[in-house]
Amino acid sequence: MKLKDVKARKIFNSRGQEVVEVIINDSYGSAPFGASTGGKEVAAIPQGAEKAVSVFNSKCSKRLKGLEVGKFDDLKKVEEQLKDDFGFIGGNTVLATEYAILRALARDKGKPIWKVLNPRAKGMPMPLCNVIGGGAHAKKGLDVQEVEIMPKTKSFYEAVKISTEIHKQIGKDLMLKDKFFTGGKTDEGAWTTNLSAIEIFDYLKGLINRSEKKYGVEIKTGIDLAASQLWKKKDKKYFWYHYAAKMRKLTMDREKHIKLVKDFSDRFGLWYLEDPVEENDFEGYREIQNEFPDKLVVVDDATCTNPDILKEVIKMKAAKGIIIKPNQVGSLIKTKETFDLAKKNGITPVVSHRSGETNDPIVSHLAKAWEAKIVKFGISGGERMAKLNELIRIEQGD
Repeated sequence: MKLKDVKARKIFNSRGQEVVEVIINDSYGSAPFGASTGGKEVAAIPQGAEKAVSVFNSKCSKRLKGLEVGKFDDLKKVEEQLKDDFGFIGGNTVLATEYAILRALARDKGKPIWKVLNPRAKGMPMPLCNVIGGGAHAKKGLDVQEVEIMPKTKSFYEAVKISTEIHKQIGKDLMLKDKFFTGGKTDEGAWTTNLSAIEIFDYLKGLINRSEKKYGVEIKTGIDLAASQLWKKKDKKYFWYHYAAKMRKLTMDREKHIKLVKDFSDRFGLWYLEDPVEENDFEGYREIQNEFPDKLVVVDDATCTNPDILKEVIKMKAAKGIIIKPNQVGSLIKTKETFDLAKKNGITPVVSHRSGETNDPIVSHLAKAWEAKIVKFGISGGERMAKLNELIRIEQGD
């Protein structure tokens, strides 16, 4: 397939931020923004969408026109043509370009995107759903950024159905349990609350026990603590973990924080532990993973989908899971490298959305094609359901 018509324009994401959409051969692509970002992420749109679109349309489009693309690895040629202007267009525009190309290629071949990438892909992932939240995704509330559930069902559709029903039930219960609750949600559609983390975990444990009996399936629970957001200076000298919301305004050192995470995990049966320590504390990740070998300790801010950083995680045996967010590294080629490196070394890749999402569901096709075991797309909001519904269509053969 030859790239012919190539242009970019501005659209808006789920937070009302301007982002770049790229259109190639009448096929589109767009990438999201994150709120809780790792320090090692590439710049999303360094100088804003206006500048990115201007540079793309005046420079990049000319270099891309005429390129032949027939398979995934040909994206290396695309990235090579965009690298000189990366400081203007950023990782999001590169990804939007690659998404548009893959969509155009799939249309040219008359196949779904995932079949173009891997026609022999087997199985479906399970959805890990953010049902209660706070942190950088909310103006106030829990210090814990995400509280997750993951039903283990035979079908993707059934897992989504159960998760949506539990999400709705939580909203109803919070109306009764939280006198200040008014139905507020985070950027990702999770309920916000004025209850403490301990109160929420205790409530969730009971709810999940009842739900497992009701639906007849196991439902795993977990958290994304986004601990780097809590890692702040005290007395202008030392860093401490600072819990501001409903945790008696606790300030604690590294050792006490790790003990708290372990206590929470053990006491409330949390299986999934994402970013339980600040992003540079690989020893902390390893300590928690060693304490709970059957749980999934997951790195996100620590690795930012970068294959070179993942190698250090592997060397230290610091975690058993890694978040895959393509716009963290600004390259689908590197994203796939990170994904494959993780699987090769027994680390579970979790393909994830971002808090400032668009309706582009292409990550669903990446998850299917690359045979991901877990996806984290939220469970509320049109931009989240677009990705879940796309996987339902894939599961049902459309």
